[in-house]
Amino acid sequence: MKKWYLCLLLFVILSSCKRSLVDNVVFEIKHTCADPIVSVCVVDIQKVTNFKWDTMYLFKDWTFSDSISKAIGFSYDGSDVPDDYSRILFIRNKKVVYEEDFIASDYNKSTINFYSVMDILSKVKISYITSSKAIFNVRTGKYENSCKDCFVYSLTNAIAIDK
Repeated sequence: MKKWYLCLLLFVILSSCKRSLVDNVVFEIKHTCADPIVSVCVVDIQKVTNFKWDTMYLFKDWTFSDSISKAIGFSYDGSDVPDDYSRILFIRNKKVVYEEDFIASDYNKSTINFYSVMDILSKVKISYITSSKAIFNVRTGKYENSCKDCFVYSLTNAIAIDK
C-alpha cells in the first residue's frame, strides 16, 4: 500500500513540473548561452520541442480564429488570440500538434518574443516557418520595472526565410 501512495505522489509531483514551451526556450537560452546579455546565441526550436512538427506559425494578439484557419490552410477550431498575447502554433500533416499563448511583454518572469520575425513574415507574405528554418538568434533585453532576474529574449531568424 505504501508503494502505491509513493507512486501516486511521484506521479503528481512529476506531472506538475511540466513546463510550457516558452519556459523550455527560456531555460535553454539561460543554460546554453555563456552570457546572453553580452553575446548573441542561437536556439533551434525543433530541439526544444518534445513533439514532431513540420511547420510553425506565429500570431499576434487579436488574431481571429478564422484568420488562423486561412493562414494554416485548414479549419482551426481554437479560440481567437487574446489581447496582449502571442500564439505559437505547430502543425504536422495538416493537424495542430501543439499551441501555446504567451505574454511577450511579461514584467514578472523571463519570456520570449518573435516581433521581428512576425514583421518579416508579413512583409514577404508568408505566415509560417518550417522546422528546418526554426533556428533563431537570441538577443537579451530587459523591460523597465521588470523583476531583477526577468529578461526578454528577442528571437530573430538565423536562417533566411524563403518565399
